[in-house]
Amino acid sequence: MLPIMGDTTPPAPPARNVSTFPAKVTFKGISVITLCVYTWKDKQVYEELVNYMDTTISISKIQYNPQYGIYNLNDKELDVLGRERSYKNLLRGYLFAEFGFWGLLIVVAFVYMTTDLTVQAKKIVFWILIAICVGYTMVEISIFTVTLSPHSRQLPNSTEMLLNHAIPHNPGGLKNIEDRLGCTFDYNLYEYQAIKRRSNPRVGSGKI
Repeated sequence: MLPIMGDTTPPAPPARNVSTFPAKVTFKGISVITLCVYTWKDKQVYEELVNYMDTTISISKIQYNPQYGIYNLNDKELDVLGRERSYKNLLRGYLFAEFGFWGLLIVVAFVYMTTDLTVQAKKIVFWILIAICVGYTMVEISIFTVTLSPHSRQLPNSTEMLLNHAIPHNPGGLKNIEDRLGCTFDYNLYEYQAIKRRSNPRVGSGKI
């Protein structure tokens, strides 16, 4: 509508439809921040674990203890490290997929801010873009939930058994991990495992 002659009031802006999309964006923002932190911490844990294994192998050769023998990773333990690496890479893939969502969101925001949505054709395009964002999110979550869940269930117990085998050869290395990661190990648990291993050297070499 054109303003009346002499009326200094500016014309009203184009009508905008209100939706719950901003709430979804806020949730995704919190999600991607949480995922960034989790991915970074998992990277640190993986690197510390690999470093601890390498150091333990060297220590067992330099400070040979006939009671425990030389520490080496068996095939099952190598498989655990491989799964740890796969989990780390999947988390990175999930994080990059989240960034892909934000790229789509920038396109939607650009269309919203620069387009007159009172025009029916433009309004349809806008809602198609929103539908793509929602569909992208659903597919992304479904894929990474299916791929990450098996690792999330198996790795805690597998990693514990990996450490049970290594700790008697390098108990002092746990303190360094605690200092760098800000965590605390249950030493009673690992001392119990060490006692079992001394009484039966085959303990700790079972199935992971």
